[in-house]
Amino acid sequence: MLVHLINLFAYPLVARLYSPEFIGQRVLFVGIASILVIYVSWGYEIAVNTPKEQQDAQQLTAGALGIVLLNSLVVLSFIALFPFSFYESVGWASLWTYRFFLPLACLFGGAFRVLNHWMLRKEAYPLIARTKIYRNLTKAAIEITGGLLYPQTYWLVGAWLLGGFSSALRFAWLFFKQTFSWSAIWSMLRKYRRFPQFQLASNFLYVFHLQLPLLMISWLFSDYELGQYAMSMALFGVASAVVVESYSNYHLVQFSKMVQHQERHWRDYFWKMLARALFLGLSIGMMIILFGPWAVKILLGAQWEMAGQLFQILSILFGSLLIYSFNFHVFTQLDYQWAQLVFNLIKVVLLLTIFWMYFQSGTWTILQIIIWVGLLDWIMSGLQSIFSYFILQTKLGR
Repeated sequence: MLVHLINLFAYPLVARLYSPEFIGQRVLFVGIASILVIYVSWGYEIAVNTPKEQQDAQQLTAGALGIVLLNSLVVLSFIALFPFSFYESVGWASLWTYRFFLPLACLFGGAFRVLNHWMLRKEAYPLIARTKIYRNLTKAAIEITGGLLYPQTYWLVGAWLLGGFSSALRFAWLFFKQTFSWSAIWSMLRKYRRFPQFQLASNFLYVFHLQLPLLMISWLFSDYELGQYAMSMALFGVASAVVVESYSNYHLVQFSKMVQHQERHWRDYFWKMLARALFLGLSIGMMIILFGPWAVKILLGAQWEMAGQLFQILSILFGSLLIYSFNFHVFTQLDYQWAQLVFNLIKVVLLLTIFWMYFQSGTWTILQIIIWVGLLDWIMSGLQSIFSYFILQTKLGR
C-alpha cells in the first residue's frame, strides 16, 4: 500500500515538471523493457519455489541469474543490429537515443525477478516490502530532482533503471554469500527445463498482451498522445492495484479453502463473486466517470486534460479486472494454466483486429480505441467466467 502511495504523491510533481512528450518516451522504453525482462530469465524464476531442498533452490536461482546475464548480452547484440530507420518505421524514433539502456533494464529487471522469488521462498517479506519502498523512493527522488534541474527523458529512464538496480543489488548482496557448484547449477537447470518450455510462453504472452495497446499507440500516435495515455494508465494502475489486489487476495484465500475441502456449494460462491465484482467495479467506475477528469486536472494540471478523459474511459475496466482475478485463481488452483495461455492468445489476436479496424477507418481517435479495448476486456472476462463455471462443475461436482 505504501508503495502505491509514494507513486500517488509523486505523480502531481512529475506531471508538472515534465511534458507529456517526455512521459510518452519514458513509457515506451519501460513497455519494451517489460516485455524483454520476461524473456531474459526464461521463466526459471517461477521454478525457484519448487525444489524441496533449500540447497537445490539456491543452485537453481544462481543458474537463473546466469541465464539473465547471457540473455541480456543477446539483447544487446540484437539492438546493435537494427539501424535508425527501423525504429523510425515502427514509431520508436525517440527510443534510438536510449536503446543501449535496454540490456541494462533486462539485466536489472531480470535479476530482481529471480531474486524476488528467492526471497519469497525464504519468507523475507519485510525485506521485500522495504526494498520496493526504497526502489520507488529512489525513482521518485531522481525524477523530481532531474525535473527541477533540467527536465529531459533521460532523467525518467535513468530513474527507472537505478530503481531496478538498487533493488536487485540489495537482494544480490544477501544471496551471493552462499556457495555454488557449476555441476549442481547445470543439474537444476536441466531438471526444471519444463519451465522455459511452458511457463515462458505463458508469461511472455500475458505481458505482451498488456503492453500491446501501448506499443500500437506509440506507432500510430505522437509522443504527446502516448504520454497522455501513459499518465491515465498510471493513475488507473494505482487505483486498481489497491482495489483489485485486496479483492484478489481475499478470494484467493476463500477459493483455496473451498478447493481443499471439495465443498459442494461452489455455485453460491461463484454467483456471489460475480455479483460483488460487478457491484464494486461499477460503483468505482461511476465515481471516476463523475469526478475523474476534474480530479486529474486539479492534481496534474491543465496540460493533462486528455489523460483525465482517458482515465474516465478506463474506469469501465474495474469490473472486468475483478472478474479476471477470480478466473485467474480458478485456472491456477485447478491446474488449467493452459486455458489462461489460450485466452491471452485470443486477446492478442482481437487487439490486433481492433488496430486493423483503425487502419481501415483512418478516423478513429485514441479515445475511441481505448473504448474498444475496454469492451474487449469485458468480453474476455465473460468468456473466462463461462469456462471457469464448467471447470468448477467438472472438478467440484454438481
